[in-house]
Amino acid sequence: MKNIDFGYGILCDDLDKQANEQGYALEDADLYETARDCINFLKYRKIATNKQTDMMFKKLHKKVIKSLKPLEESNEWRTNEFPRKLGRNNAFNR
Repeated sequence: MKNIDFGYGILCDDLDKQANEQGYALEDADLYETARDCINFLKYRKIATNKQTDMMFKKLHKKVIKSLKPLEESNEWRTNEFPRKLGRNNAFNR
C-alpha cells in the first residue's frame, strides 16, 4: 500500500472524504469519525494530555489504515454516492 496521509484535527475533512481523494474507500467511516471527535474533545478540554491523545491518534490511524479498500475493489462508493448527494427531496425518495 502506498503512503496514505490523514488529518485528524478539528478542521480536517471527514476521514471518508480524505480516503476517497487518495483512491480508497473507508469501511466503518462513521465509527472512526466518532472516535476522532472524541479524541479531539478530550484533547481540547484538557482531559487527556498531548502525549495521551497522540497515542490515541496513532492507534486510530492504524485502525483506519486497516479498514481501507481500493476504490476499484469497493462497490459501496458506486451505490451510495449518487443518492447521498441529491439530498432528501430527490426523485428516488418520493
